Amino acid sequence: MSQRYASFDEYGFRHFPVHLARNERFGKLREILLDFEWMQAKLEATNPQPLIEDYDLLSYPVSEISSSGSKGLRLIQGALQLSASVLLLDKTQLPSQLTGRLLGIEESDLHILLEQMRRKVNYPWLRPLQPCLNAPGNILLRKLVGHTSQVNTIALSVDGRLAISGSDDNTLRVWDLETGICLRKLEGHNGVVNSVAVTSDGRQVISGSKDYTLKVWDVETGECLRTLKGHKYPVNSVAVTSNGWHAISGSGDHTLKVWDLDAGTCLHTLKGHTESVNAVAITPDGRRAISGSADRSIMVWDLESGTCLRELALSNDLNAVAITADGRIAISAADHTKVEVWDLETGRRKYTLDGHEFLVKAVALTADGKRAISGSWDRKLKVWDLVTGTCLRTLEGHSKYITAVALTADGQRAVSASWDHHLLVWDLENIEYSERLHTPNRHTEKIYSVDMALNGHYAVSASADETIKEWDMGTGLCLRTLKGPKDTVKAIALAADGKHAISGSGSYGGTLGILKLWNISKEMCLKTWKGHLDPVTTVALTADGRCAVSGSQYNDLEVWNARKGAHLRTLVGHKDRVNAVVLTPDGRRAVSGSLDKTIKVWNLESGECIQTLEEHIGGVNSVAITPSGELVISGSSDKSIKVWNMVDYKCIRTMVGHISSVTSVALTANGQRAVSGSEDNMLRVWDMEAEIPQVSFTGDHQINTCCVDVLGLRVIAGDESGNVLILFLENAPPIRSAILTAWVPPFSLFHFWRRRAPAIDCPHCRVWSEISKSVLGKEIPCPNCGKSIRLNLFTIQDDWHSVAKARSSAELPT
Repeated sequence: MSQRYASFDEYGFRHFPVHLARNERFGKLREILLDFEWMQAKLEATNPQPLIEDYDLLSYPVSEISSSGSKGLRLIQGALQLSASVLLLDKTQLPSQLTGRLLGIEESDLHILLEQMRRKVNYPWLRPLQPCLNAPGNILLRKLVGHTSQVNTIALSVDGRLAISGSDDNTLRVWDLETGICLRKLEGHNGVVNSVAVTSDGRQVISGSKDYTLKVWDVETGECLRTLKGHKYPVNSVAVTSNGWHAISGSGDHTLKVWDLDAGTCLHTLKGHTESVNAVAITPDGRRAISGSADRSIMVWDLESGTCLRELALSNDLNAVAITADGRIAISAADHTKVEVWDLETGRRKYTLDGHEFLVKAVALTADGKRAISGSWDRKLKVWDLVTGTCLRTLEGHSKYITAVALTADGQRAVSASWDHHLLVWDLENIEYSERLHTPNRHTEKIYSVDMALNGHYAVSASADETIKEWDMGTGLCLRTLKGPKDTVKAIALAADGKHAISGSGSYGGTLGILKLWNISKEMCLKTWKGHLDPVTTVALTADGRCAVSGSQYNDLEVWNARKGAHLRTLVGHKDRVNAVVLTPDGRRAVSGSLDKTIKVWNLESGECIQTLEEHIGGVNSVAITPSGELVISGSSDKSIKVWNMVDYKCIRTMVGHISSVTSVALTANGQRAVSGSEDNMLRVWDMEAEIPQVSFTGDHQINTCCVDVLGLRVIAGDESGNVLILFLENAPPIRSAILTAWVPPFSLFHFWRRRAPAIDCPHCRVWSEISKSVLGKEIPCPNCGKSIRLNLFTIQDDWHSVAKARSSAELPT
């Protein structure tokens, strides 16, 4: 905690801003609201919500800052709201989160705060060099984080204060929409939770599950009051009458059932559909219900008699349905890109809302029936004016398929759920908010691969948007965009010179297995060849750019003469998709990781598998190797990172900390730091000896790929949304006895020892120094600063003198 506020206790932190407002000391109030030391100290003493509420004092009566000069403070509050779920778990991410959200916004107050953080934060943190997180001042209010699998369903309390979600993790969660806090977790189902409804008084929740049952829950206590049994297949949908007495459920057994919630008994079984019932809604008077099915129909039911009043024919399987308060209009989402609006009195389609790019899976209506919102597998929500039939706004924030959406009774808030495990809360009151881009020139689709030049100055990213981008690692700016092979670019690898790269692409809907050799600086494709019968998933390139190895959805790897595009040999042995491959610096061996849970070490000259490493219990998603070739690390869907000794091929340690699949790993040249990315949205920098994360950064979306420079100070990552994260490790923990690479030109050792000595790039003083040949493999003091380092021999194509000159002339991030 800051010494400036060391005398404050929790009461002081909570109430000091209120006292300032009550005593009209608005100048002092403004001062602490802009003081990072205050923010950090209060966060450590309390939690994010009291800190967020301090900014509500801007609207305190007669406040001098409520009328002017409050824009920057409101943006800071918005950034805190968006980051609340992260800060609740890791308070040290405050500077990272604020920088990632506020950087690039032209507001003097924000510049003051950002500069404070750079000067005053005295612990390790990853500083974004460009905007890389959702910005405040937008329609997105907050993210609800807690589910460990895809979220399938949402219901809101009538007062709009609570949201209840159901997930593939077999649980329901009750959320406070104002704070974003998960109030309680409801556990009891033995299968996926497909549907949820809440009574009008907000006291009870009814859930339907893949375990064939419905459960009635007490919202306040989280207790399961009763279990409703009767369906013979999964319960896909549930709705409750406005008086809370009855519920109606739809199931994969083709039926609907009407339940007495107090008695826990089935009153009626409604038969008529010939396929799974996927959606159900009840009119406010509780007399009628509508249901939608995979039999491509909507049925209108009289709940008193249990008879079908009307059947509406669809052209596709129905996914979701909603009904207006007067029960006259319904909207539906089927297995196509359109939302259909129906007149229930006549049974006719009124009109169609067209605009999504993929299947629409969720719909909701405002109480007055004037607006609707739809969610799609295109990862977008659309807000519709039902009077004019026009799209008012497209909302983007989820990184995977949207599965459900709900609206508050007043229509001012929406909550959406997705396969990305999260719920997002949206402000629909001010629909005219402008969008803020995450990163200038960002990719528009998910990023599959990134790689960094050996000097750490430049990096490249490959995306499903069919482009390759080059990034300046000092400024975070996009330098150029290369158009790919008119298909998803799934893999990219840079040669040591940073000028040449090889990319792999392909998707099942497009051209399969294409490899391209690029001159990045000239934005030229030098060579194109078809390398696989399936999409390329990974590619690696030797330091000199002469040899490449690629892997694909098919289980084998291919070895290439990269300059000619000539096939050299096939590496056969994996039993499932190859996810990753790296090469030793001398280009003689390759290490690959596969969905078959194994890592294989290959002799590239003979094509033989030297060793198979089998300790992961999940698919291996990523592998990385030190320049010495002595250590390999692997990241797996079993959530672990393993470190392997390549001398005896033993796993020497396992590092755990991610709560979801590890998608990517990278190693520094000395092997003492590693970086990992995960489906839990986190980047972690690890101390390899202590086996603990030194620092973490949480993005807004799943991290798919990452790379780190030789010193472990610059990190680039790509996420599921197409956002590139370029980060600098501030206040980096000191490196112990560093294992470094000595740079040796690639001519014969005889001429080498006669003409010049090898050189090192010290991680402590960051100065290049020539060294004697006798110290290779030994621990020595740096010739410049005297701190301890240990050296390994590594040959690269470039003359180290020119590399050293280029490095010394380039500015590090400041």
